[in-house]
Amino acid sequence: MHLVVDCSCVKSTQPLFASAEEAYCNKDEEKAYILYMRYFNVIQSVKKSAEYKKNKVFWHSICRASIVCLHCC
Repeated sequence: MHLVVDCSCVKSTQPLFASAEEAYCNKDEEKAYILYMRYFNVIQSVKKSAEYKKNKVFWHSICRASIVCLHCC
């Protein structure tokens, strides 16, 4: 199975992570868990892709740029 991963896939993690942080800060641990797991599943899919293996530095920079830490707690 060949996974196709593009930048929009990784950038879609930003709203997932932000929503998970917000849910956690609002004490909705169940929703936060689900959203964090979705986030981690996307990251794991990226790491399994051939594109990631070709240029890890590029994908790491995108992943770091896509995360917004709210630190609201």
